[in-house]
Amino acid sequence: MGIAKDLKILSENIIDTEIMNKVSIEFINQQIIKCKTKMDSGDYDGAITNARTLVEEILLNIEEEIESSRQSYDGNINALYKRVSKLINMYPDDKRVDNSLNEILMGFLAIINGFASISNNIADRHATAKHPKQHHAKIAVNSAMVICEFLLDSFEYQQKTN
Repeated sequence: MGIAKDLKILSENIIDTEIMNKVSIEFINQQIIKCKTKMDSGDYDGAITNARTLVEEILLNIEEEIESSRQSYDGNINALYKRVSKLINMYPDDKRVDNSLNEILMGFLAIINGFASISNNIADRHATAKHPKQHHAKIAVNSAMVICEFLLDSFEYQQKTN
């Protein structure tokens, strides 16, 4: 952490992203602010929940842009990610995508699956006896930020090249 902070790669808890500059939807911006505020105040359960909500809303927003209307969503973030990543040619079984990039995209699938699990088991979405520590929340929030920014960048790139 000391090296990353000295290099200004990481802040105390959350990496800096350009998400708020890419999407001007108030709900998305609120989720980013809530993640930061909750991390700073020690509400790690809440930070994880807001990180998951951020990913969901980014995915729904991209899908809405492509499909021209908000699609139904039953809370299954894995199914939502699969739907949207296929729409923007970012699903790991896409033969048009370089194999090395597919490996990273498979990692994204694992992270999304982890969000489904962690937000149900140690975040504040449901009553639980377990609570996350700072490092648990930090990896969840930062993973959400990286995935969201990558999805937005990829979607924006595809919009420009189509």
